[in-house]
Amino acid sequence: MRRIIPTLLLPLLATTAFGTSSAGPAAPTVSRIAKLARASVVIPQDWDGSWTTADSLYYCDGTFQNTSAGTDTICGGADYGASGPVTFTCTGSADGTTFDVTCTGTGNFLPDCNANYTVVTHGTRSGDSYFTVSTVNVEYVGAGCLGFPPQCNQINSHGTRTGPPPAGACATTPTKHKTWGEIKAIYR
Repeated sequence: MRRIIPTLLLPLLATTAFGTSSAGPAAPTVSRIAKLARASVVIPQDWDGSWTTADSLYYCDGTFQNTSAGTDTICGGADYGASGPVTFTCTGSADGTTFDVTCTGTGNFLPDCNANYTVVTHGTRSGDSYFTVSTVNVEYVGAGCLGFPPQCNQINSHGTRTGPPPAGACATTPTKHKTWGEIKAIYR
């Protein structure tokens, strides 16, 4: 399995929490989970640039939830370590005009309740425009899940390149991916 990482399309999603308010404040947002998954794909430099984005969030049954707008800087060819409540394992491919990736991961949702995530993203780029569709599925497992039902959201994102990346924005230093706990253990 190849670990792949994109900074591509990071602002792709709205900041709405999964499902209804029953998920509570501890619920990771659809945006955060999809961003972490997309941060697991290295994309070619053809995608480099500063982008404006317009995103639409739906339940998977097609029911509209909301829209959001944002900006993003894409640094193609760079490997970024994503950190957050879920570590994803991803498979897929990316080239100058398309990418397809499937990511799975598990994160703690509540005490004695884990959330199992599957994120599937398809994207196409033509010149200075892109369109992506991401589907985020989550299932809750464990005695502390309080009967939370599975959730499914779809995010459609349109991006328009407004120029090159800002100076220095794409400078990276290769590192070995470590959790904060692993880093602390090294320096104790």
